[in-house]
Amino acid sequence: MRNRYAALALLLALTVALPASAQFLDSRPDVICFYTDQTATRAGLCTVFTAQSLYLMITNPSDDSGLTSYGCSFIVPMSLFNVGFDTGGGLIIGGNFPNLDVGYATPRPAVNDAYLLATWTVMASSPAMDIVQLGDHYPTELYRAVYTTVDSTDPIAVTPPDWGNGMPMLDPWRQAVLWLNEPVWCGLVTPAESSSWGAIKATFR
Repeated sequence: MRNRYAALALLLALTVALPASAQFLDSRPDVICFYTDQTATRAGLCTVFTAQSLYLMITNPSDDSGLTSYGCSFIVPMSLFNVGFDTGGGLIIGGNFPNLDVGYATPRPAVNDAYLLATWTVMASSPAMDIVQLGDHYPTELYRAVYTTVDSTDPIAVTPPDWGNGMPMLDPWRQAVLWLNEPVWCGLVTPAESSSWGAIKATFR
């Protein structure tokens, strides 16, 4: 019996010790997104009229030598109020949220295969489905958002998550970095009841 408890304790310890990268919503390199947790597993907001913290992260950075700056913009729906945006020590050197150019006097380390860029406190005022999109921060370039590191010689492009596997892919949904009141994620409908994304979106028109 004692050996059984010891084995169970070891199994639990190994489970807790699993790296955050094993849980990422999108395992591709250099993905930027707002998450409701710091393990980057959930990018959907399901609460209304309640302040909630979101975490802006770059997961699986292809260069983890230390974050020195990043630049990005976001298209935020009118129904999502900005309660506060905290860069965690980063200096906004150009623009203002949601248009950001942030630099760090001391390079920010990657933790659990991710750079935590900022904490955004928000409050949704509508139960309708909507998204926060990655904006066109660099309209003349091939990328929308970038970051630089201690070792990088050129800016490194980042992209939103790949919303495949049943998630919508057509613009503007393709550039989603946060979902608001997405029916299946929020438990408003079951997958069996959502016959198509067209049907889901039609209910919010």
